[in-house]
Amino acid sequence: MNTTIDLFPIARLHPLLQDVTVNRTFDDILAMSDPEFEEYVAHMRASFLSYWDSPENLPPRRGWSHDEIAKEFGKLSGFDTQKFWKTDELSHRRVIHNTHVSTGSAVNAWHCGNMYRTRINYTEKDDGKSIYDFFAKPEFFKRYLPYARRHFLRDSFYMFALTVTGGTALSHRPEIIPETAVDFITQFAAHERSYQFQELLLEAKLVAKGQQYTGYNDKMRTSPMMVLTFAEYRSAIVAGLLPLITRRNILPKHEDDSYEFHVRIYTKGRRLFPNLFRSFRISMCQYAVNYPTLTAKLLYETFLAHVDAPTVRVWDPSAGWAGRLLGALAYSPRTKQDQRLEYYGTDPNPAFYKDGTSVYRVIADYYNKIRAEASLFGETNAGTVYQLGSEDFPETPAYQQYVGKGDLVFSSPPYFNREAYSEDANQSYKKFTSYDVWRDQFLRVTLQHTFDWLNHERYLLWNIADLKVGKKFLPLEQDSKQIAREIGYIYKETILMALMNMPGANRVTEDGEATAKNFLKMNDKIMKYEPVHVFWKP
Repeated sequence: MNTTIDLFPIARLHPLLQDVTVNRTFDDILAMSDPEFEEYVAHMRASFLSYWDSPENLPPRRGWSHDEIAKEFGKLSGFDTQKFWKTDELSHRRVIHNTHVSTGSAVNAWHCGNMYRTRINYTEKDDGKSIYDFFAKPEFFKRYLPYARRHFLRDSFYMFALTVTGGTALSHRPEIIPETAVDFITQFAAHERSYQFQELLLEAKLVAKGQQYTGYNDKMRTSPMMVLTFAEYRSAIVAGLLPLITRRNILPKHEDDSYEFHVRIYTKGRRLFPNLFRSFRISMCQYAVNYPTLTAKLLYETFLAHVDAPTVRVWDPSAGWAGRLLGALAYSPRTKQDQRLEYYGTDPNPAFYKDGTSVYRVIADYYNKIRAEASLFGETNAGTVYQLGSEDFPETPAYQQYVGKGDLVFSSPPYFNREAYSEDANQSYKKFTSYDVWRDQFLRVTLQHTFDWLNHERYLLWNIADLKVGKKFLPLEQDSKQIAREIGYIYKETILMALMNMPGANRVTEDGEATAKNFLKMNDKIMKYEPVHVFWKP
């Protein structure tokens, strides 16, 4: 590894994966008393924080090896992204459905330490919290404990203890397929427990809600779940079929006939991590996410298709975590194999720049070395990012040389102050502290620069959505569209970028109505989306 890469090291495979005092087994923590579990959580939290606070800035994530990154990067240029195009069943608008392919996400190896430090604001007060805060600030420990119990002890993500459904056979006696929950726990006690390979875990649910499943696992929706009534549960305890460990999560409040008891089963010896790294991203608070690299590649190749030139030039006003940079470097239109792309970006975040270079340069060099080695002629695309805000783009050589000649502007600009990427004074939400001022002095100015920089008959792709602040929405979409029209753009369409579904039952109401402001429907499933607004400079 050379000196330039050393300035911006990747998040390597986390050493604590090998530390058995942190990476305990699921059955280890089930055997803990409540005080012992609280002591474990404190130790786990402090151990991860020690690596995060080191110069390595290593956050609580699995991490990557260089071989894994190289393998993933090697797939990008030849990846057929056209298959991501779908249609919304409600509005018939175009949809990009790229929630099931993670190729390209390895670019986060250079950023995840800072991504998890990014504060998320829900008001205009700039008082949001980050995942890092939940590890570093002592006052957040008690606040985190209930989430730790939910995700670790109760296995709320069903990563270890799976719900037993009808038709489930015993592992060591596959010819035995119990038909009822009572039969299952009886047969398990008689034929399976002695192998010390698996154990049962009961989950209490209110009778009125117990049989409802609102997730996306088709088998769980169609197969009957093994459920004990309260009377069956009590009888099984008396019969010695349910050792104390199986009842670890049954509380005194569950001990009546308003509850039923779902039978779950887990394999012993499975370590908590890397599976439970995701619990930090979901339970603590929202976190900054990167732009999907392959989605960016698809949009470049779609909205540059009409440009017949040996070199195309794009500007990304908010380069961010480099997802769109990597998509640009992977640009490889099938009908114009000789066409090259030059990516120009702007971003003021000081964490991205050191000693005369940047993390963007490191990523570009890393990727282009892999692509050149795989290419017959060694051709690569180019990427340059300037350390300043998009409102100051005219100060750059890329603006001065190519003003009026640019081929595409594509970005996901800041959603005002929602994500506090840095405490640096040059962040747009720091320079322009109220929404009205931000809209007029940042958003309008940036959009004017996009129009001036583009050639005629070129596109602007603007991924922005209205921002919920308390009980109201800031109209980022409407303001962006209005400003763009006033400047001279023609609005063409809004593409819906489908988002990955999160665990939980909050996507639809009991009547099947969507709870999100922006939602689409595909294959009869409701999904949230981010809008990509498409404008045309005539």
